[in-house]
Amino acid sequence: MKTDLNRDQIMMIVERARHQHSIEAGGVIATSTRKAIAWLASRGDKFLHALLMSPTAHH
Repeated sequence: MKTDLNRDQIMMIVERARHQHSIEAGGVIATSTRKAIAWLASRGDKFLHALLMSPTAHH
C-alpha cells in the first residue's frame, strides 16, 4: 500500500495519537478516582450515621 505521506508526517501523526491517548487515559484515571472517592465518602457517611444513630443500652 502506497501513501502520499512521508516518514516525518507519519511520525507526527503517531506522536499526536500517542499524546491524545495519554490525555484520554489521564481523564479516565481522574474520573475513576473521583468516583471511587465519592463512593467511599458516601459509604463512610452512611456507616457513621448508622453507628451514631443506633440505640445504646442504658446502664
